[in-house]
Amino acid sequence: MTANIVTFPKKFQKSTPLGVVIKLYTEEEIEMVLFCLNIFGDQDNSYAKEDLRSVDPHFTLDCMGKAYSSYLLSPDAKSIIHYIMKNVSEVTPPIMEGTR
Repeated sequence: MTANIVTFPKKFQKSTPLGVVIKLYTEEEIEMVLFCLNIFGDQDNSYAKEDLRSVDPHFTLDCMGKAYSSYLLSPDAKSIIHYIMKNVSEVTPPIMEGTR
């Protein structure tokens, strides 16, 4: 009797990310992101807390990067930006049953 052996690919294929998600846990982090958007973002737009879900995350990260590298912020403010940027994660499509 021979066994059916299932071979798996040796290299794991990572799914292409759909985008990124910025996780904000405290009011301090929300205020820092709004500061970065309003100071280093588009000068024609003013951003409020309600606008955060609709703003492009890559644009937000770009503004935060500009703020982090500027001389306007204190070390405490830069540490908040660093913490937010460190917790950014990719959004990938869900794994469908039977495709594993």
